[in-house]
Amino acid sequence: MNKIGELIKKHSLLFCIIIGFIIGFINELLGRASLLETVNFILDKPLMFIYNALIVAATVSIACLFSKKYFTMIVISIIWLTIGITNGIILSNRVTPFTFVDLKLFTDGIKVLPTYMSPIQIGAIVFGIIAVVALLIFLWIKLPKHENDAHHKKNSKLVALFLVSFAIITTYCLKTGVLSTKFTSLVYAYEDYGVEYSFSATLLNTGMNKPKSYSEEKVNSIMDDVKNNVAETNSNKPNIIMVQLESLFDPTHVTDLHFSEDPLPFLRSLKQNYTSGFLSVPGIGAGTANTEFEVMTGMDLDYFGTGEYPYKTILTKTTSESLAYDLKDLGYSAHAIHNNTATFYSRNKVFAQLGYDTFTSKEFMNIQEWTPNGWAKDKILTGEIMKVLQSTENQDYIYTISVQGHGSYINQTDPNGTIKVTSDIDRENISDIEYYVNQIHQMDQFVQDLVNTINSFDENTVVVFYGDHLPSLGIEKEQLDNGSIYQTEYVAYSNFDMEKQNVDLEAFQLSSYILDRVGIHHGTLPTFHQTNMGKEDYLSNLEILQYDMLYGKHYSQGGTNPYTATNLKLGIYDLTLESMENSDNLPKVKTDEENTDETETKDISEEEPTSGIIVKGQHFTDKTKVCVNDEVLKTQFIDSETVVVKNKQLQSGDVVKVIQQGSKKVLQQGSKNRFLATSNEMTYTEN
Repeated sequence: MNKIGELIKKHSLLFCIIIGFIIGFINELLGRASLLETVNFILDKPLMFIYNALIVAATVSIACLFSKKYFTMIVISIIWLTIGITNGIILSNRVTPFTFVDLKLFTDGIKVLPTYMSPIQIGAIVFGIIAVVALLIFLWIKLPKHENDAHHKKNSKLVALFLVSFAIITTYCLKTGVLSTKFTSLVYAYEDYGVEYSFSATLLNTGMNKPKSYSEEKVNSIMDDVKNNVAETNSNKPNIIMVQLESLFDPTHVTDLHFSEDPLPFLRSLKQNYTSGFLSVPGIGAGTANTEFEVMTGMDLDYFGTGEYPYKTILTKTTSESLAYDLKDLGYSAHAIHNNTATFYSRNKVFAQLGYDTFTSKEFMNIQEWTPNGWAKDKILTGEIMKVLQSTENQDYIYTISVQGHGSYINQTDPNGTIKVTSDIDRENISDIEYYVNQIHQMDQFVQDLVNTINSFDENTVVVFYGDHLPSLGIEKEQLDNGSIYQTEYVAYSNFDMEKQNVDLEAFQLSSYILDRVGIHHGTLPTFHQTNMGKEDYLSNLEILQYDMLYGKHYSQGGTNPYTATNLKLGIYDLTLESMENSDNLPKVKTDEENTDETETKDISEEEPTSGIIVKGQHFTDKTKVCVNDEVLKTQFIDSETVVVKNKQLQSGDVVKVIQQGSKKVLQQGSKNRFLATSNEMTYTEN
């Protein structure tokens, strides 16, 4: 051991390079999940593999400058291995690899982790983390500091020379195009460039670079052209409902699959009779919020950083033009609906930056039906959409995000599934595909229910249905008859006459196209798309406008950002407290399962009467909690007008309110209280 220690001491840089190659190989093996594919990558692209190994070596070599050299080497090596392990785990559950942006989605990932991993797997991860931390503490104590001797001085000079050389090589490769910082596909980027470089690109490359031709004169020229060609907006404007269907695509496009019955019969009939086409989306198997961003804003994510989620970057700092802001200028009310948690992708904050007035999340819904993997079924959305339409007298814009088709599909079965799936090839995940197909079949039934409801609604309404991305089911482009894993489909239903067209679109074009179809020509980007689609400089000018509106001088908007974040209201109705009383005989209650969404009904009529508090009000859900003197009490949901607190009695002078509770870290927009919504307060007085 002493001889090895001496060799490391004398040749620290060489040791760092050896570590780089070892970790580079392990990370590629974890990401590709195949020794053969890993070897093929090394043989096909040896220089790229060497470059990735040198990235690791460069970061590890920095340890030679620290007093705790060996300990720091181990820490940096563990970080790179953790990136590789995490990437491997993520790729086993979704198509998109691990990126730095995923760290910003850490809290969202923790919430859905039980959906993708078993308790044993989660326990193993926790145990592994604890073991690594314990090992690091032990090594910190045991490993020696290096001595400031001749070896240290020599290694420090070599490391400095290595780092400078590596930086020069990287700069040259970026300028000559050998290395790219813009990836059209993260999936292919990791396959072509390797784990270390691709992950580093997602860390260092965020936001938008200033376009070379960006100037006030150029922006004014673009806007003048738009103003000279845009049509006037019609006075007869319909309600506009966008319905983003989670992971929905037509599985009959997979050429080797066969189904016992059509998975999407109603959507297929809509496509035959209403405007429809393929929709190119920015992600595969994940990235719902990025498809939302493109549809809502009309901006192309290709111009942002690799793997970036604007919901977690620029939209935390500024507002942005959106469909909500543009339609509100025309007298619309703007609403968002999602049958998942309000905080997922920070929507409870981002939707204020995008101009929405209200946001109904699952905490404000009384959901009765859930998928076997724990997602709310989409049938709840029909009633929620109608509540919004009936809550206002003016036109409504409603952005609806479904969740039923969400993964994980692995090892899931649906006892209510009716469709059987077979394949011409040997697919190990055929049961996963069958589970998915049965979920989207039920989503198709939701679409039918909503269309039938809107069809009898007495206001002109357009409903646009589309999928946000393909599911994580290992589907390759060669297996699709349309040849693209980045294409879902859309269909635009209306309860009034609207000529059918067959048009393929990008997600960032969808809203502008729909507005054009109903005669609405308003807003910077909608009118730009409507007047410039198909022109030679269309995309380059779009990049300029996007930069101007989010990062530039707002020349296109008169020199200032015209949008102020809204005071977003969670739910469309006020949470209301009407009465409270002590009782020695509480009504039938439901067991309070804090960590699940489903509840069991328990009839206590056969037991001894239970004392407690009965609270009456309006718009309660199973997330409603009673607060007494600002203490949140364990509350049991009875119905939308009643909740109870067992084994507790009110005292004269107690101040009572009800709150809508989400994650314990969630803040109501503009509130210091850790609740999604809060009712009026009442003071209890004894009779």
